[in-house]
Amino acid sequence: MQAVEQNQNQVAAAEAIEPNGEPQPSVFKLDTDCWDEVLDCLSLEDVHSFGQTCKAFHRVTGKYFQWKYVSALAYCYEDGIYINDKRMDGFDEFVQQISFYGVTLNSAFHYVETNCKAEIKQLSFSDVDLNQDIKTIEKRLEKIDSLALLCCKFDEDIWQTLFESCTNLKRLIFWTCIDESFAWPVRKHPTLEHLELYTFGSFDGERIKLKNFFNQFPNLRSLQIDANVQCDSQDLISAANVDDMAIDMNKDIDTTISFLNDIHQRGFFKRLHLKWDWEDGVPSAEQLLSLPGLVTLYIFPYGNENPEFPVLPSIKELGISFCIGIPINTDAVATSFINLEQLFITGPHDLLPFIRRSAKLRDVEIAEFEGEALDIAALNKERKKLAGARKVTIYVNERVYLATKWATTDTSLELIELKRQQSRDIVRPHSFWRRFRRLD
Repeated sequence: MQAVEQNQNQVAAAEAIEPNGEPQPSVFKLDTDCWDEVLDCLSLEDVHSFGQTCKAFHRVTGKYFQWKYVSALAYCYEDGIYINDKRMDGFDEFVQQISFYGVTLNSAFHYVETNCKAEIKQLSFSDVDLNQDIKTIEKRLEKIDSLALLCCKFDEDIWQTLFESCTNLKRLIFWTCIDESFAWPVRKHPTLEHLELYTFGSFDGERIKLKNFFNQFPNLRSLQIDANVQCDSQDLISAANVDDMAIDMNKDIDTTISFLNDIHQRGFFKRLHLKWDWEDGVPSAEQLLSLPGLVTLYIFPYGNENPEFPVLPSIKELGISFCIGIPINTDAVATSFINLEQLFITGPHDLLPFIRRSAKLRDVEIAEFEGEALDIAALNKERKKLAGARKVTIYVNERVYLATKWATTDTSLELIELKRQQSRDIVRPHSFWRRFRRLD
């Protein structure tokens, strides 16, 4: 079986780098696994440069990009594609996630249609005027499964056209300013599974239309809103029930908790995902414990030294942002979340308490790491001391990944494995992790 797989690798490599009749250099005889090892030691910018040397290497690096950088977001401007703030037009025909940010769309659309050959799965529009001709990418809209509209300008006709063109849409992220004249779509969208709705206005006088809006999604499985969405609980209850409810908490904490308990008791959701920004105060243990179905908590304890948490055994996913200069007792935090499975962490931190205590932990993503390389051997040694511990995959940015790889060679140990953040194809019933990764 191993010989068959090796032969398939060699055949795939040969097909990917045809010598066009010229004598084939020995480097072209490397199989796929060898190329993966070589390219894994390079930054994405270097991989891109390597792929620019010839058509053969262009195909090899393009396939590698699609495999190892599945969550890389390409920003499209009038002059090309940018990834990690670097122009990387060599990946034009391989990108599957594209964002238009503050651009003239007509020119950017033309670039996509001319150069981007892969089937695009996700489109994001940020701070752009959508009142332009979208027919250029209309066929693209039919195939995407995720659409984000973040603080864009558009009229009613454009909004309806966009919404109706995305016939296979599964995820819709919608951040906008609205007023009472806003016209919500009335066309049913049976494929939509996740809706994220953030507003910078009031829904007073618009509650009936909002209820009708929710009713357009009979197969909705997760809903994410900010606490400024002033909808009656009945607006949601009349719509199809969801499995997951995600909410961005605001200052009116008691009202929001009452709202969540109301719709939970009526069976609207099973699991609650919460982001709590503590700039205006630290929640009490009673408030945290009163939240129904709570399984996810993202917290930003600005200026709060050593905040205390109750033991929250229901929490499976924790996101925490530590502030520079504010000491945090990480050991106490780890003790409070005894059944943690996923951890997103940023700022100065000590990862060891979670490695030592959280036996069910399997994913850690570090958005910011102050050092050069991670001592994964030390983390692995500590992990071995914990009875029944799962293997933990740690996701870091490329700088830390390469520094660690060059320092240790092996990035996959018995109970600790290191990977690039952009290799993580993450789908969640919320998008709180984006704030930590700064993707949008």
